[in-house]
Amino acid sequence: MSLASCLSCHGKLSPQEFMILPIGSSIFHDALRMTAETYYQLGRVVQDRYGVSAKNVGDDGGYAPNIPFTSEALDCIITAIEHTDYSKEIFLAIDSAASSFYDQKMKPTLSMRKT
Repeated sequence: MSLASCLSCHGKLSPQEFMILPIGSSIFHDALRMTAETYYQLGRVVQDRYGVSAKNVGDDGGYAPNIPFTSEALDCIITAIEHTDYSKEIFLAIDSAASSFYDQKMKPTLSMRKT
């Protein structure tokens, strides 16, 4: 299950992909169920926040909403996990594609909201 920010999806986020790890179960079918339930909830969260087109999926099957900030993407995933009551069984993972965090002058360019 993932939330993608791939170039083919016109994503603006620095991390390439946000994922979940259902490590709270050692039984495969339970982990798969947890992932499927969370994926379904994530679809509802992104649609509620960003409209029906936010449920478009990228090449890998992950949702690809047009989210401007990394913190918003993480908040969507955390909300979906909370809706499934798997907060203690599911952890977050990020495919950072770290080389994309730098411009030609080697300055960090993470898509983070300034506080």
